[in-house]
Amino acid sequence: MRWKCSLLVAVTMNVMGMGSPLRGQTINYTNETEIGVMWSRANFFSPVAATVQTFHGVQFDGILSMGLTAGIDEYFGLRVVPIAVGSRVVLPRKSLAPYLGVDVGYGFGWLEKKTASEWHDGGMVFHPAIGLRWKTGGKDRYLFNIGYKRQVVTEHTADAGWGPGSFKTSTYTLNRMTIRFGMIF
Repeated sequence: MRWKCSLLVAVTMNVMGMGSPLRGQTINYTNETEIGVMWSRANFFSPVAATVQTFHGVQFDGILSMGLTAGIDEYFGLRVVPIAVGSRVVLPRKSLAPYLGVDVGYGFGWLEKKTASEWHDGGMVFHPAIGLRWKTGGKDRYLFNIGYKRQVVTEHTADAGWGPGSFKTSTYTLNRMTIRFGMIF
């Protein structure tokens, strides 16, 4: 699992280094902070769940930005911290602009309580989205998007009283639709 974190950091550093001032370019920082809901008909316990995400990256021109995404997602009481490499493509318009975004990374179970009989591990996360950005008076910019989130989670259960044969691992693929609203800084 450490190699996945190291790979994610290395890729991000390379992406951010592409806009280095050593190549005669300026680095434009961008931030998108979003809050929203996720839902699925397959989730019997809680059909609607909360999601919060922030994207920090470099805007290469008026169209492409790349960076890191971090957030907190809740799935039927399980909290996952997705950390991903993200990319945004905006079709420049004056006040209302359509955009596409995609995040690919790993969701961690850092916020989950681990016991001797049950614990969860995260897994790969994939989140494409399509949306709109708009400007209001001044520098205020907002966004709205609809997306699809695919998160892999592994559940481990064990009963020490029954010996080593009682250890069980189940892997789940959680598929959710997302709706988010946010601000761009």
